[in-house]
Amino acid sequence: MMVMIQCYAIFWLLSTITSLKLIMNRLGTEDEDEKQREERDELEAMGKMFSGEFISRMFILIGALLLVFDCVGFFLTYQYVEFRPWQLAVFYIALFALSGDTVHNIYRYRGLRAEGADVSAILTESFDDIKSGWNLLSLAAIGGKLILGVLLVLWTVFSA
Repeated sequence: MMVMIQCYAIFWLLSTITSLKLIMNRLGTEDEDEKQREERDELEAMGKMFSGEFISRMFILIGALLLVFDCVGFFLTYQYVEFRPWQLAVFYIALFALSGDTVHNIYRYRGLRAEGADVSAILTESFDDIKSGWNLLSLAAIGGKLILGVLLVLWTVFSA
């Protein structure tokens, strides 16, 4: 059983590192490079090809699956890690930040379902919105998950 939890913890840690790397790459580029132009063009093409309702359902489904994945990680961390006070504070801050980020994403993409919504504009706006204050909430959630993932890996490795 502990081996399965260790594998889950390592996979959760690696997925969190990947998320952090993606956001940090986007924050690190001041000017629009070729890769960002290609991503923006892909989003515009997706907005023209699919309906807003389909894209909204797809984002909500993917977001829900990632949220379940994170909730299992939070549960396992709470179950197996003996927290110090600062670690418990990180746990609750990350939980709050993840909840706030989820609510913000649902609010942002609910406009895709409206009749006559400019789907391409909504998608590119969320792509260009990388410098907003809401990204601090995303970074807090990802940073907290990173710390909790490391704690879970360490506690499961050294307690076995």
